[in-house]
Amino acid sequence: CPFSRTEDGKIYQRAFGGQSLDFGKGGQAHRTCAVSDRTGHALLHTLYGQSLRYNVHYFVEYFALDLLMQGSQCK
Repeated sequence: CPFSRTEDGKIYQRAFGGQSLDFGKGGQAHRTCAVSDRTGHALLHTLYGQSLRYNVHYFVEYFALDLLMQGSQCK
């Protein structure tokens, strides 16, 4: 797990984007998991590593106009 940890081993979370407690009556909610100041970088590398693990095929510079469904799977 690339996320930063607190002293008690939990994933570090911080306030982000105006999230509040008690429907805006409380303080700020700390719901966003973070990797110090490099969250985007860590997510990019983690997702890319997982895509290699599962042999994901990339279609660079392609646009999906329609998706074909077969049962509950997108083909």
